[in-house]
Amino acid sequence: MAVFLYLGMIVLIFICSGFYRLAVKRALNGVLWAVIAGASYFAGQFLAVFIFALFDTYTLSFEAAAYGISIGGGIVGVLITWYVLEQVAKRKASEKAAIDGELLDDDQYLERL
Repeated sequence: MAVFLYLGMIVLIFICSGFYRLAVKRALNGVLWAVIAGASYFAGQFLAVFIFALFDTYTLSFEAAAYGISIGGGIVGVLITWYVLEQVAKRKASEKAAIDGELLDDDQYLERL
């Protein structure tokens, strides 16, 4: 039983470090996105087991099934968070490009130089 707990913590460390690196690469706040990824991992685990327990309580009597469902739910939560991170990064990049384009294309800024 303790092995599954340690396995979950190792997976969480990899997820948080991966999100941190990805967010820094995309010019976002790395610590914030690492915390969001960790929270989404735990929220996904909780929701997956909770929803599964509503419909099939007999299967959750087996510990291995409960751990498998919780890890799968955590991974689904992290994938959703990854998609949100990518959308935020795209929006931020397009806003920055629009601002840079306005500053460079407008003749009034060049005439002042």
